[in-house]
Amino acid sequence: VTCKDGIIIGLDLSNQRLSGTIPPEISLLTTLEHLSLWGNIIGGSIPSEIGSLTNLKILDIHRNKFTGTIPSEIGALISLNDLEL
Repeated sequence: VTCKDGIIIGLDLSNQRLSGTIPPEISLLTTLEHLSLWGNIIGGSIPSEIGSLTNLKILDIHRNKFTGTIPSEIGALISLNDLEL
């Protein structure tokens, strides 16, 4: 977890053998600039709510077990510089 001025801006849970799904409540982390979940066994679909994380600069969720299509809401991530699916 990375914080700046008491606000969470980064969440790196890479390579932790996490399973399950990304919950839609991920959208509550509106201050996130960096979300890294690569190298786990997270499944299900990528939640469309991820598109509400408009401060996100880095989204790294590759090497998981996602199914379905990439949600079009990822196109709303206007600050995104690095996307790894």
